[in-house]
Amino acid sequence: HTFSALHRHSSVVSDVSGAASEVSSVEFASKQVAGAVAGLVMEGAQKAEAAEAAKQAEEERLATEAAEAARKAEDERLAKEAAEVAKQAEEERLAKEAAEAAWQAEQERLDELPFSARRSCVEAASEVAEGVSSD
Repeated sequence: HTFSALHRHSSVVSDVSGAASEVSSVEFASKQVAGAVAGLVMEGAQKAEAAEAAKQAEEERLATEAAEAARKAEDERLAKEAAEVAKQAEEERLAKEAAEAAWQAEQERLDELPFSARRSCVEAASEVAEGVSSD
């Protein structure tokens, strides 16, 4: 009878020990799962940070490209304006040279005329000028 009670007691102790071992095993597994979940959360946060950094880098690249395009357009506009001003200055210089050459040619032509003819031209020019100013 005592042997049977001891055997049952031993069996109960063994069952309790097995149950405690299972609880310990479940606790260990739950800690592993919690660690894995924490790892996934951290990995997700790192991926989100990486995505944000990539997005910011792309925005900075686009802003740099836009600024470069604007600078290039302004450079082209300024170069076009400078070319236009230079062209206009050259046209004015050529017109002035042509006027001076025409005046010089007229002076040479008048110098070749006899004095009396020159005096007649000057008088005629004066009469025309007076007529224009009185109109």
